[in-house]
Amino acid sequence: MVSLFELILIASVMVLTLVGLIYLIERKMKTYTHAFLLGFAFLMMGTMFIGAIIYMYFPTTFSLGIAVAINMVPMIIVLAAFFSVADNLSRGITDRKVIYLLSVSIVVDEVLMGSTFQIAQFGKFSSPLQGIDSSLNSVWFFYPMMVEMFFLFFVKVNEMSGSKTPVFLLPIIAVAALPPTLIDVSIWKYFSSFIDLTIAGFGLLTSPKSWKFVYSAICIGVISALIGADYLFGSILALSMVYYYSSTFTFSDLKEKDKELMKKTG
Repeated sequence: MVSLFELILIASVMVLTLVGLIYLIERKMKTYTHAFLLGFAFLMMGTMFIGAIIYMYFPTTFSLGIAVAINMVPMIIVLAAFFSVADNLSRGITDRKVIYLLSVSIVVDEVLMGSTFQIAQFGKFSSPLQGIDSSLNSVWFFYPMMVEMFFLFFVKVNEMSGSKTPVFLLPIIAVAALPPTLIDVSIWKYFSSFIDLTIAGFGLLTSPKSWKFVYSAICIGVISALIGADYLFGSILALSMVYYYSSTFTFSDLKEKDKELMKKTG
C-alpha cells in the first residue's frame, strides 16, 4: 500500500489536471475539435485509472502489460478516428450533447480515481458492490469533486459580472464537503446529515425548478445514508454532480451561440 502523503500528492496533481480541463471546457472550448481533444484527455485519464486498478489487483508483469495496453489501444483507436474526421470537426459546437458527455466523463474519472486511491490506501475490495460503495463514498471522490465544482462556480461568478450570483449551486458543493458516509462514526453521520439536509433545504428554496428535483434527490440520499444505504447516497450525489456540470457548462459560450443561431433562423 502507498503512503498517505504520496497519495495526497498524486491526487493533487490529478485534481489540478481536472481543474485545468474544466477551465478549458468553460472558457476555451469553441469547436468540435476542442471537444474531441478534451474528451480524449478524459478517456486517457480514465484508462490510466483502470490500468492502475488492474495492476494493483494482479501485480504481475503480465497484468502490467494489460494495464499499458488498456491505455495505449484506446489512444491509438481514438487518434486514428480523429485524423480521419478532423476536417469536419473545425465547426463551432451547437449540440448540447457534447456538454453532457464531457460532464459524465468528469464524474466517471473521479469515481475511477476514488476506486484507484481507495485500493492503493486500503487494499483490494471484498466484492464488486463493496468496491462501488467505497468508490462513491470515498474521500478521494468527494473532496476532489468538491474542489472542482467550487472552481467551476468561481469561474462562473467571474463571468457573470453584474448578473445575479447563482447561489443555488453552492449547496451541492457543501454536501460534497460534509458527506454523512465519509466517516463511519455515528455522531459524524447524524451531525453531517443534519447539516446536509439543512443545506439541501436551502437549495430547494432558492433554486430553479430543475434544481429542486436535484436537491430533493439529495435529501433522499442523505436520509438513505442514515439507514445504512450508503451506496444510494453516493450514487445520487454522483448523478447530481453530472447535472451540476452539464447545467453549469450550459451557461457558457454555447448558450450564446444558440441564441445567435435562433436569431438567424427566426
